Amino acid sequence: MADGLFPAEPFLAPETGPLPADPVSAGRRLTQRQAEAVRLGAHPLARVDPSIRIHPDADPDRTASADNAASRPLRCGTCRHRTTATYPKCLWRPSSPGPVPRVTHGPASDVRAWWPACRDWQPREEG
Repeated sequence: MADGLFPAEPFLAPETGPLPADPVSAGRRLTQRQAEAVRLGAHPLARVDPSIRIHPDADPDRTASADNAASRPLRCGTCRHRTTATYPKCLWRPSSPGPVPRVTHGPASDVRAWWPACRDWQPREEG
């Protein structure tokens, strides 16, 4: 029934080329950038707070896939400033009042437990 309103042949989308075999999600790309920052000796939160530095006793060679978590405990995951209330954020603040400098409203400031500790690291209080 081709009355001129619609083409007689079915509509086919034009070829756009093959899709990537394994597309990388935005979250995975963020994790890769963070791991690269650690590998280069920078704390991943330095993009949010440029004054942050890795703790001198932390092991920057440990990555998210490493299994030696107990051997070097100076990780963001063992710090008292890291909260996981809704999202994992660093609630450290300088002695002066004001906003928490390392928190944004996006995933760029989500603090991964495997990150090496920064100079402001303090052990989490047990209990």
